[in-house]
Amino acid sequence: MKALFLFFTILFCTNVFCQSRCEKGTWIAGVNVVNYGINRQIVQRFYADTLVSQDTSIRKGIGFVPYVGIGYFVKNNFFIGAGFGGETVYAGSIASLALPSQIIFRYYLMQKKYCFSFAKETNLSRHALFVEGILKASYTDVSPYNAQNTTQKGNIKTAYYGGNMGLGYTYLFSKHIAMEIMGMYYYSTIDTRATSNTSYPSSGDIQTISGFILLLGIQTYF
Repeated sequence: MKALFLFFTILFCTNVFCQSRCEKGTWIAGVNVVNYGINRQIVQRFYADTLVSQDTSIRKGIGFVPYVGIGYFVKNNFFIGAGFGGETVYAGSIASLALPSQIIFRYYLMQKKYCFSFAKETNLSRHALFVEGILKASYTDVSPYNAQNTTQKGNIKTAYYGGNMGLGYTYLFSKHIAMEIMGMYYYSTIDTRATSNTSYPSSGDIQTISGFILLLGIQTYF
């Protein structure tokens, strides 16, 4: 009798309260707003394709840059998604482009042993570990105009690329909403080049930013 009761309890929990949050076909969307990071930034400045100066700085502190992502589970425990967000802000200054394009890959660990789901009776299955990788890149080509005669002054081209790799922990505090904390290593390069339609040579700078960041965010599974 106890075995039969246990069977129906598990079946009921699986279908009603314990719906898996990382099964194939599930969508996930969320935002990370608060983070703490430390990075190393190298800025190289060029004039006529010649290096004229190089500065190195170490920055750390709390950042408030929205990072928004959405993904789809293409198979159990693994989703692919897209994200938009900036680098860490320190003392009101942003260290990269505002909205780089990002491709997200995430895999949930140890999900063969139990169901990552929301259960009212127990919180043993509400949490999970995951690994996440991000590829990011964007490109802009702007042609500024002369304010007096509206003629083009030249071109400003900016290429942004890099990648992140991290380990995270998620906990479902309701049926569809989870809180996450994740530590990541990140690397970014911002290459900005300006050319003129006059006799002035080209100029620009290359910023290389790398470091570690701790993110806190909210994810919705649906």
